[in-house]
Amino acid sequence: AGSGIIRTDLDGHKKWGNLHCASYMASDGKRLFTAGDMGFDRSPGVVVLDAADGRQLAFGGGQSNLLPPEGGSDDTNTVTGLAYRNGTVFVSYGARNLIAMYNADSGAPAGTMTIDRPGHLAAGADSLLAICAGALVRISNGAATPFIANHLDDPRGIAVGGDGTIYVANGGALQNVSVFDAKGNYLRSIGKAGGRPTVGHYDPSGMLEPGGMAIDKNGHLWVAEILESPTRISEWDAK
Repeated sequence: AGSGIIRTDLDGHKKWGNLHCASYMASDGKRLFTAGDMGFDRSPGVVVLDAADGRQLAFGGGQSNLLPPEGGSDDTNTVTGLAYRNGTVFVSYGARNLIAMYNADSGAPAGTMTIDRPGHLAAGADSLLAICAGALVRISNGAATPFIANHLDDPRGIAVGGDGTIYVANGGALQNVSVFDAKGNYLRSIGKAGGRPTVGHYDPSGMLEPGGMAIDKNGHLWVAEILESPTRISEWDAK
């Protein structure tokens, strides 16, 4: 309580916290790009923080935020996905059927692409992955192609491991994480199918409303559940 974003070590011990909040985060290893601040500061657009201590930084052009492309409104400019890859920040605007690109250093706009209701984004080794209309698409050279549609149930989050393994959080009846290889072939699931009950006996083997995820260097999958009670982040052996 009091910190909308925290950084921890890989054992979960808090290193810093600040008053910014975020629904979406991405990092280049030194900086943290955040969007969806509906908490203490309500900062618009995409904010950049120093990953070492959480201080807010400015982009090279002097601006403190990456703002949406012109043509939207307060209702349609809500960020629905965020990713960093090879010097570019990618931002989804689902209500506008749009992904905007920005130079990660200068903050300058670097183009847009039209795509059907883009949501969560994740950077792969050679492409960008996006949740679109309940499935995954692969984006390369500005073009989106269908990628994964099976073993998904209201997908809400994506993470990509260093070996290219893809993890997708299911928010529907499955309430778990589907795992695919780099080519999109289904491998296995993490977490109990159906999740755990909203009331009653607590079952740690089940997730409930999984959302944002990350895979760490030890091969552990961290899953944030999009609930206020309990505010659970679970850590799983991804294999």
